Amino acid sequence: MLQLNAAVALFGLAGLLGKATTASALMIVAGRTVFGTLAFAILFGTGLLVWPGGSRQRLWQLAGPGLILAFHWYSFFHSIQLSSVAIALLAYSSFPVFITLFEPILFHEPRRRIDAITACLVSLGLVVLVPRFDLDDKTTLGVGWGILSGLSFACLLLMNRGLARQFTPAVIAAGQGFFAALLLLFLLPTYYQPLAVQDWCLLIVLGVIFTALAHFLFIQSLVNVRAQFASIVSALEPIYGGLFAWLLLGEIPSLRTAVGGVFILSAVAIGAGMQPVKASEH
Repeated sequence: MLQLNAAVALFGLAGLLGKATTASALMIVAGRTVFGTLAFAILFGTGLLVWPGGSRQRLWQLAGPGLILAFHWYSFFHSIQLSSVAIALLAYSSFPVFITLFEPILFHEPRRRIDAITACLVSLGLVVLVPRFDLDDKTTLGVGWGILSGLSFACLLLMNRGLARQFTPAVIAAGQGFFAALLLLFLLPTYYQPLAVQDWCLLIVLGVIFTALAHFLFIQSLVNVRAQFASIVSALEPIYGGLFAWLLLGEIPSLRTAVGGVFILSAVAIGAGMQPVKASEH
């Protein structure tokens, strides 16, 4: 439980670095993926994470999801820089709506009434978050990019559902981060910006602590915690992030943000609580 809550808190806190650094969203994601990949390599090299065996030639299957991961993180940090940590986290939490729409089609599964209810709650929460539908308004743009972050994360989860039959969660997290890092390093000349030493230190912390360590704690917690319960605790990510943004950055959520957050987080918690768990899950 401590590992699980620590991991979710670290995921939520990662967004604060988007406000604390002068780096662009692309530089933030590049730093996160590169330093995170190096940290994962150390975890595997020291035996804290164990390679499950099998052919490494199949790792190319993680390339496509890795590119989606890069876009997911870019849209998330861009949303934060346009609006606030709380708004970006809440808009990103819209991903269950997209899963509700796409999963039955892709996996030929029946739709559930509870999925329609949670989708309506999330949609209502997003409408409340938007102050006015004006593309010149930064908050509106922040919500839009947050929704794109949620959409890309939903696509990633659906792809990982198939990949989980071939790879462990640790390999998926490390492999996708590796391919995301390769893409961003290849494109580095197009967006590189000089950074101060403080910014580089923040990017290292983001990659090592808020990415590799957070994933390590989350994966380790699944040994003793059911995946269904872990998904419910994961719904606390916007709460952790919003709380620390309030305490550390002085970002006090508005009444509109709080009301929208109640709708979205209620939907996520209800959906996670009603999600059936397969016997093979821990």
